[in-house]
Amino acid sequence: MNILAIDTSSQYLSLGLQYLGKVDYSFEQVTNKHSEFIIPKIRELLYNNGASLDEMDAIAYNRGPGSFTGLRIGLSVVLGMAYATKCKVIPIDGFLLYANSVNNLLNKSGVKLLIGVDARLKQLYLAGVSLDNFKYYDQPNLVNPSEITVATSDEIICVGNGFKEHYLSLKDEIKKREFLEIGYPNALNMLQLVNTGYYKEVDLLSADLLYIRDKIALNLEEQAKLKN
Repeated sequence: MNILAIDTSSQYLSLGLQYLGKVDYSFEQVTNKHSEFIIPKIRELLYNNGASLDEMDAIAYNRGPGSFTGLRIGLSVVLGMAYATKCKVIPIDGFLLYANSVNNLLNKSGVKLLIGVDARLKQLYLAGVSLDNFKYYDQPNLVNPSEITVATSDEIICVGNGFKEHYLSLKDEIKKREFLEIGYPNALNMLQLVNTGYYKEVDLLSADLLYIRDKIALNLEEQAKLKN
C-alpha cells in the first residue's frame, strides 16, 4: 500500500512516504510555520521518490494532541488532498507514535508506558499505553505535573518531553520511575502503525482531532495565577 503520513502536531513538520515497498521521510523543525512549508515539503518528498499524490492509497495523520494551529493546518491539508484524490484517511493518536518508537527500541512484552507531553501553561498531555496491544490503560488527559500518580505495583516507563520539562513539580513516586529519553517520533512510526492494519480509515466528515484542552488562551487573571 502506498501511504503518505503527515504530522504537524509539534514544532516539527514530519512527513513519511511508503511507495512501492520503499520508505522515506522528511523531518524538519519549522516552529509555527507549518502552513508555509507543508505543501512544498510534501511535493519534494513525492518528487524525490518518483511518486505522485494520485498514487497514494491512504493518507495518515497525527490527530493530536498538540499544537492547536498545527493540528488544524495538518488536517486541512489532509482533507483537501484526500478529497481531490479520493484516497483513504487514517487518523493516528500522537501518543501511539511515542509508543511505537519505544517499542522499536525495547521490543519486549509486558511494558507499560506513561507518556507525558508538554502542553505548556504548566501542564502535560498524559496517557498510559500498553506495548502488548498498543491500547490505552489510562485515557488521554490534561493534567498538572503535581497531580500525576501511578499504582505502586505497576512497572511503568515514563516517556515524553513533559516529564523533563516539569520534573521539579512531579511527585517523588513519579521521579522514582524509569525514564526513557527519546526524541520526537518521526513519521516513519506512523507508517509502521498503519501497516499493522489496526487503525481504520474514516470518511472525510468523521476525520477529527484530539485536542484534550478546549481552551487555548488565558485571560490576564489566569495568566497572573500561573506566574505565582
